Amino acid sequence: MCFAPSNIKNLSNWNWDGDVIIRQPIVPSGRHIIGSRKSYDIDVREFLTSNRNAVMERVIQEIIPRYIRKNNGKASRFVAPQKGSSDYRAAVITNFVADTIAYKTSKGRDPWQFPDETLVLKAGDCEDRAFLLASLLLASGISPFNCRVAFGQMKLGDISHDHMWVMYKNERGQWAVIEPLRLGQALADEHIPEVKQPFQPPPEIEYVPQFLFNDTHLWAVSGNAKLDDRDRFLRRDWNRLNPKFAGEVHLSIIEEAIGGVPNVPLWVLKELKRNFSRLFLVGPLIDSIDLNILEYSPLDHFDNGYIPESWEQVKQNLALFKQDNRANLQAFAKAAHAIADFYAHSSYVHFANLIDPNSLQGRAEIYDPSGAAAFLTQPSYLPPSTFDLTDPKFTINGSLWTQGKEKAAQRWSGLLISGRYAQPNDTQAGLTNHLTEGIASIPAVLRNTPGFSDRGSLPHHNQIAVDDTVPGGQHCLYHQETTAGTALMLYANQLKWRKNTAIMHVRKTFSQNFALTNGKTLIAQ
Repeated sequence: MCFAPSNIKNLSNWNWDGDVIIRQPIVPSGRHIIGSRKSYDIDVREFLTSNRNAVMERVIQEIIPRYIRKNNGKASRFVAPQKGSSDYRAAVITNFVADTIAYKTSKGRDPWQFPDETLVLKAGDCEDRAFLLASLLLASGISPFNCRVAFGQMKLGDISHDHMWVMYKNERGQWAVIEPLRLGQALADEHIPEVKQPFQPPPEIEYVPQFLFNDTHLWAVSGNAKLDDRDRFLRRDWNRLNPKFAGEVHLSIIEEAIGGVPNVPLWVLKELKRNFSRLFLVGPLIDSIDLNILEYSPLDHFDNGYIPESWEQVKQNLALFKQDNRANLQAFAKAAHAIADFYAHSSYVHFANLIDPNSLQGRAEIYDPSGAAAFLTQPSYLPPSTFDLTDPKFTINGSLWTQGKEKAAQRWSGLLISGRYAQPNDTQAGLTNHLTEGIASIPAVLRNTPGFSDRGSLPHHNQIAVDDTVPGGQHCLYHQETTAGTALMLYANQLKWRKNTAIMHVRKTFSQNFALTNGKTLIAQ
């Protein structure tokens, strides 16, 4: 999976429990009294429903369980009073709102919606979605003192936007952001800004709270909230911050690959770009294949060591695309994503022959899944290999593999590997992982195959994958800094080689399978 850690900074600077209780939590509602043009004030806590609200209770007890079952999730875990169930409920509710409540914009200041209204309208902006998220968290049994709606600013680089979001205290006692602008579907083209240059990291994000509230209290945050300015602050236009994304690795692979092919119709790239969005506004850019967390299959991403099986699926998708380019363009999108993931997730480039490695266009030889792969060095995971799986920095899934690391390295000798992901009893620490890997599940048809337990001997995806502009916090294979004589082990080099090879491979497969109106195939440059 292509999920990178969030780039939120200074989250621990603020007291998310709130500093000062405001005894009069009255705010301007922006609503008109029925039959009148007069507006009125309201207790801000009314925008969160309590766990006694029958509408929210019905969503929790009936609608969300259907949503979970439809997406092959675990409805029993959602209601189970056990370790991890609160974080699982928070993750499922976040996905449910993202998938079922559209993001809307409006001109000028519009009145806040009550959660019951947002459910009926199936649309809302940041505050409406935040109120619904928090209300469903409360209705699911999460304590109101582990949940806050925050009013304040989101700072993206040097730009500051007024914003509302949800803070959730997870089961490890850490406050984490649940971003209401998360979208479950790709944005329309008109929302897509200019993409960033390749390898440019996303801007740092900072959440700066002024006020916090739950269904019990409204708090001010010391140093930020000015009580005399509360009404003026709450009357602001909350529609200025729209969910947008800046392009990163996967989107730029598609753009550069297809852009290098002459005579490609404009509709091709336009439709392919629709697949891209962010899991969270502040999180990584991903495409719709990755957004489908509850329908996760390792064959879509070359995860869990499924190398030949994933290539077979790529072959099937390309065959569909070739049959009807326009009708089956999404089959190409899946194939392109998987090809990029092969280079990002597998050990191929580590052992491959490199072409002009020191140039900006440096890459590996394009992998040929139909023939015998040519390697600079044969894949080995025992010392003195630089991909030494016996190294203490790599982990195994002990619930599946009990034979130790040396046997693990021997098991995969001579083969390409990729990291384990979404295996049973193996979700990595951190809220982002609980919201992604914790919900994903390897299909039973693969889990029940003889030899599945061997895949527990693989290092974790987060430890070895190269699928973001900078290494994540768990990455431990490649270095971020230059080390003498180890150009192979420099993360920036691996990213360059893997991305350039993926671009060439995606371009080649598109050219071979796309037909112009005259029936001729394109020729890649």
